[in-house]
Amino acid sequence: AHVIAKITNHLTATAPLRLLFIGNLMARKGLHTVLDALARLATRNWHLHVVGSHEVDPDYSAAMRHRANTLSLTPAITWHGRVGDDELVNLLDAGDLLVMPSYEGFGIVFLEAMAYGLPVLAANVGAAWEIVHPGINGYLISHDDDLSLANYLALLQQNRVHLTTLAYHARQRYEAHSTWKQSMNAAFLWLRQVCERHH
Repeated sequence: AHVIAKITNHLTATAPLRLLFIGNLMARKGLHTVLDALARLATRNWHLHVVGSHEVDPDYSAAMRHRANTLSLTPAITWHGRVGDDELVNLLDAGDLLVMPSYEGFGIVFLEAMAYGLPVLAANVGAAWEIVHPGINGYLISHDDDLSLANYLALLQQNRVHLTTLAYHARQRYEAHSTWKQSMNAAFLWLRQVCERHH
């Protein structure tokens, strides 16, 4: 109910979009694409929260901070570094949109975001296509395609009704996944009981 109320609030919200990037600061996570896309936007009606370790690739991390400065984006970015579970939950709870044009072998982070009603802008590689359905609960772009990413961000800044629809379907996608997981657990328990009876 709390998440549905948050999603419904999009309809009347005019506040800056709260964008979340979650991933260690390294090239394959695609933060450079996010920054370049944000620099293309005509209006600064967003705030980006960057969550992830700066220590994995310190050179890339420093380059991204420099890039944000050069593009005059720094006032609209909060660099959180690595965070604990509670802080991550708070950020997801307060967030509007997950922006992650990165390669992810598993889609856990996308599903976690969807649990909190966040649509996902992801890369069309790895596990994202299994979870992110373009135009329904998010969008897929190529890893370095900052122009397409900027277009989707502009659309969602301007069209909060569309954002609300994507957010609602994102939450539905999460619920469908957890139902599937529960039924698989039930099937596993049943199989185990059957096996135990026959030994």
